[in-house]
Amino acid sequence: MRIQKCPGQDTRYWKPEDISERNCPYCGKPIEFFKTDIRAKCPGCGRKVANPSFNLGCAEWCAYAKECLGTDMSEVVPRKFRAIVMDDLDRLFENLPDELAVIKERMNQGELWCREREINPLPLLTAFVLIRAAEHGLIDDAGKHLQHYVNDMGLPPPIADNAYTLVKKIEDMKAEGKPVTLPEDLLN
Repeated sequence: MRIQKCPGQDTRYWKPEDISERNCPYCGKPIEFFKTDIRAKCPGCGRKVANPSFNLGCAEWCAYAKECLGTDMSEVVPRKFRAIVMDDLDRLFENLPDELAVIKERMNQGELWCREREINPLPLLTAFVLIRAAEHGLIDDAGKHLQHYVNDMGLPPPIADNAYTLVKKIEDMKAEGKPVTLPEDLLN
């Protein structure tokens, strides 16, 4: 009997864009990433670097992902919620395209920073959206909007609790006149 491999994970079906290269942010050496690599070790300095193009395709939703890949996909589940948060960001900032671009770039940097340290980036990303939206008067209350994510969009309560803690920490730092540098000041 022939064992079939999932086409989404079978490299015979990959396209050139499923393999990418990125320079190491620490030493500048090129690192090759496959779309299924969450992170890769730099051949220059040996540090783990997050893959900015990480994509498991069908493994995010397929009921047989564990059998197919031999691993639990719980690490991937937050990516679905990231899409929810990003959709809300796009909706909130649709009339502020320049600010939206800046926020997305900072969020991408924060996500890479978290993934390189094997920290779930979703609380940070969620908190960042809430803070920036509140600063621009696009939402009245970050806590209420966060509750909307939980009640209406299915954001897991532990993620929401962590995000709320970060929102409060940012608000306290700003009230004390301290500069906030994401994510180092918040997650160290």
